[in-house]
Parts: sequence; structure tokens; C-alpha cells
Amino acid sequence: HLGYVGIGLQTYATRNRQRVFEERVAAYNLTGWLLKSRHGAIRQGLPEYMERFPDTNGLVCFNDECAAEVLFVLDMLGKRVPEDVAVIGFDDIKLAQLVTPRLTTVRTKTHIRDLGELAANMLLGRIDGNDDNESPITIAYELVVRDSAP
Repeated sequence: HLGYVGIGLQTYATRNRQRVFEERVAAYNLTGWLLKSRHGAIRQGLPEYMERFPDTNGLVCFNDECAAEVLFVLDMLGKRVPEDVAVIGFDDIKLAQLVTPRLTTVRTKTHIRDLGELAANMLLGRIDGNDDNESPITIAYELVVRDSAP
């Protein structure tokens, strides 16, 4: 029984991560729900969703900052992580190692400098009228297993 805790911004990343979550839940015949939050809404919305879906035993979060707030709320609700609910983030920011429990997360295997160079080249190509950048770009990721979802 999984929940996805997203953010309210409608960017490519938010739509894509939510879509992949929904596809995986369907592919494995799992029970899943979505919480699209805005700033501060996790503290209000997550308790309601945990009450509506009491069998939830895993939460996938849009990013590590979102996951850190989820850890805070779960602690307030008396939920043990990962014993009652496993939590996973995305980005592997420094905060992921500083929260308790340390956050299991997904990080890109591509260095940020290389991502910046790729983005700059795509932008310059568009400025020059080159629309060859329409094909999807795949970036390799890896799971960093820590304490929140061993």
C-alpha cells in the first residue's frame, strides 16, 4: 500500500515522477494514492491521507526535502520509519544523510556539471533553431539505500 507525496508545481519532473509511480503501482497490482502538496500542505494533508489509507506501508516522495517533511509528520503521528512506513526520496541532497532515520533516496549518476552542460547545449541548439533536441534524454540513476527504507 503505497502513497506518493508530490509537490504542487506542474513541471515535467513532477508530472513524470507521478506518472511513473502510477504506472508501477498498476503494473504490480498495488494499492496506491497521490498527495499533491503545496508549501506546508504535507503537514495538513498527510495525516488525513494516513487516516484514509491506514494500510499504507510505503511513501515515495518527489524529492528529499519533501521526504524530510514526511519523516517529521510521520513522527508526529507516532509512525515508526521504516517499521510502520518506509520512506524514499529523490535527489540525494545533504539533508538526506542528516535526518533521522537517514533517508533512502535516488540520485543521478550524472555529475551536476555534465547535466548543466547538457542543458546549456540544448538551449543553445534551440536558440539556433535546431529542434533536434526533441528526442528524450535518459539519465542514469541509482538507489542509495539508507535507514528509511532498507
